[in-house]
Amino acid sequence: MAWASEAIPEYFQDYLGEPDERVRDWFLVNSPLNLIIIYVVYFSFILFGLYFMSKRKPFELRGCLVVYNCIQIAIASYIFEEIVSNAILAKYKLICTPLDTSYNRTALRIAKTFWLFYISKIVDLFDTVFFVLRKKNQQLSFLHVYHHSTMIFNWYLGVLYTPGGQATLSVAINSFVHIIMYTYYLLSSFGPRVQKYLWWKKYLTQLQLFQFIIILLHLVIGSINGCQKPIWLVYFSFLYLWSMVFLFLNFYATTYDNERQMYLKAIKEKQRKQN
Repeated sequence: MAWASEAIPEYFQDYLGEPDERVRDWFLVNSPLNLIIIYVVYFSFILFGLYFMSKRKPFELRGCLVVYNCIQIAIASYIFEEIVSNAILAKYKLICTPLDTSYNRTALRIAKTFWLFYISKIVDLFDTVFFVLRKKNQQLSFLHVYHHSTMIFNWYLGVLYTPGGQATLSVAINSFVHIIMYTYYLLSSFGPRVQKYLWWKKYLTQLQLFQFIIILLHLVIGSINGCQKPIWLVYFSFLYLWSMVFLFLNFYATTYDNERQMYLKAIKEKQRKQN
């Protein structure tokens, strides 16, 4: 890869290993410059967007949200169907499935699905766009920005070095979670009349946390069996997944413990008035 040989010293190239030659020239994978541009635009939008909206009323954008969430559900559903059906054809094994770098039809379809999954992480950045334009600043947390921005880099590396193999389970699980998550967001976008029935938000957070734990365990099992390569990407993924588990646990504990305390306080206040 031309840009890699120019930008990275030879001893680092030996350690990193060669990217998958099937994908190295694909759109938004062919150069790290793409990532730099995406990050500059993303963080610039957050900074200037917050400043721009600080003196303006929030946009409602209900119609845009309905369309956006429907598109996200469709993308996640397609990725889930493609990855599962082709994993079955490839006789995927949970314990150990080495990366198939051949050009056979099934292996290529899995690689292309990985690429689409990576693109979907870029599309996910519009979550932030809608938060800024609707002035949902309380939802623009460190967890939100960290999660959305780092997933792009994580799956850029995933497509470049391991578009298949053990990582297939991660794509399947995450796309399934996204189907449920954006279904929740779609229903929520219809306003208070529907939102009062969405009692399962707490369990959606639990599902998101559970997915990272499952993927982390699967990563460890694959590493023990020698199925996860390159090894530096294993270490990187291990640390990254732990960071996600920690942040989601902290979010869950903070959010729902506060809700519980407010609920108990309301009950005590009601009892006090009755007495």
